[in-house]
Amino acid sequence: MDSEDEANPYIGPYRVFPGRLSVCRTFGDCEAKLTQLGGLAGCVTCNPDVHVEKNGVNTLDWILIGSDGIFDKLKNDKINKTVWDITTFQRSQQQLQNEKNKKPNNIKAVHAISGLVADEILQSAAYNNSMDNISVVFIAFKKFE
Repeated sequence: MDSEDEANPYIGPYRVFPGRLSVCRTFGDCEAKLTQLGGLAGCVTCNPDVHVEKNGVNTLDWILIGSDGIFDKLKNDKINKTVWDITTFQRSQQQLQNEKNKKPNNIKAVHAISGLVADEILQSAAYNNSMDNISVVFIAFKKFE
């Protein structure tokens, strides 16, 4: 580790001042919002950025919602690769099992794969020493099947 890094108190997740709070924890933080309590008016807002994907339920395979502790350590490319690797491996295993047992695919496999993806994302962030909370929700749409 560089000696400059050791002396820098600002290493880690992005913080909101005053209070040095993680962004996701500042939504309801009065000390960061109210000027009479030392906050900065307009510095913190609870108005989310919203993106609407028209007809997304029919066009998207999946979405992943995660806390900042996930995205501090994992980039979108890594997450996409994780989803792809787990999905293709699990589906090939399932296909072999189905051929062996002469059973068709079923919806339970989608739930099992979704759980494995969420677990791997959480473990990956933890393994990469995420310094913040790590929470993830993986949602598979019909197209994911």
